[in-house]
Amino acid sequence: MIKTNLKVLQLIEKIARDTANVILKTFKKGEYIVQQNEKPKIVYIIKKGITKCFITEENGKDYVLDFSSAGEIIGEVELLTHKDQYFSTIEALTILEVYVIPKVVFDQLNNEDNDFNMLIKEVLAHRLMNTSKRSSYQQIYPLLYSVLKIIYDFGQLDEHISKQDLANYLGITVRSLNRTLQELVDKKIITINEVDNFEIKNAPLLIKTIEQFY
Repeated sequence: MIKTNLKVLQLIEKIARDTANVILKTFKKGEYIVQQNEKPKIVYIIKKGITKCFITEENGKDYVLDFSSAGEIIGEVELLTHKDQYFSTIEALTILEVYVIPKVVFDQLNNEDNDFNMLIKEVLAHRLMNTSKRSSYQQIYPLLYSVLKIIYDFGQLDEHISKQDLANYLGITVRSLNRTLQELVDKKIITINEVDNFEIKNAPLLIKTIEQFY
């Protein structure tokens, strides 16, 4: 559920050591790294932290595409396809450290560094496969499985995801989500705290429940 790519992170760390053109930047929780419809001019690679990628529809509703962490790339598709606007908004869900790659540097790396070019191609291929997998499991598995998987992933990273973000990711209403969360509370798998976030109460039981779907 939370995407990472340590191969990309290792490569960009090496590149950053060898050039002054790739720098580190920090974003606060809640800040936007890129915004939908802005002009693309920078590629970011996450070093540390978690982001939310979402699209705002014409009716004002948000649809969450994915959650990303270490090694994931932001903004490369728009530059590779010469789009004049970012396709989505990327928000920092935690304090975020990213490598900043200006367009001219990204183009140079992509054209002249074979390792970088091959990794970019691999990233795009995996992204396509993951999109297909997500579509498949959301049709095959019940809502309970999807909720459990996201709670497990965020719990492993000791971070929280809001009910609204989770509902937007699953394409359901918060009301529908609340019914599933209450089922997990009743089973003593999670607790819901005073700020309406959920926390893992019984990790072994959570894992056992996930495994029942395999």
